[in-house]
Amino acid sequence: VLIHYHSSTGQAAELARKLGAATVQADLADPEAADTIIAALDGLPPPALLVNSAAGFELDQLEDFTAEQWDRHMAVNARAPALLTRAFAAAVPAGQGALVANILDAKLAYPNPDFFTYTVSKMALAGAMELSARVLARRGIRVCGIAPSVTLVSG
Repeated sequence: VLIHYHSSTGQAAELARKLGAATVQADLADPEAADTIIAALDGLPPPALLVNSAAGFELDQLEDFTAEQWDRHMAVNARAPALLTRAFAAAVPAGQGALVANILDAKLAYPNPDFFTYTVSKMALAGAMELSARVLARRGIRVCGIAPSVTLVSG
């Protein structure tokens, strides 16, 4: 198991200790993050599962979102999982099946206009996931999505 974290050094280290896992720090807003994470697999068994669960989640509306919010949500919630999926697939040995699980959001089935740029970025991830699934199926790499409903108490 390789655990990625952005700024939760202590929590990641504690979880890694409990699981006997390794950790890697990377900012998913950085386009090089996927390469950093996949490079940290060196010395570990061949990868078989990627869970894209990290996400930015910031309240905005169509009327007030900023370009920075748009870019940040798209970078972390859509671009990073797409880059990680591509890098992960390249690291999976030929003939070995694997799975990519993307955490989506129930907002995709029941959209409402709050959290505008977050929701658009999850829509982009859903599209990238479907296209990736079509490309990687021939290699035995499944690409799926899980869209949970409310998991945290709202403010």
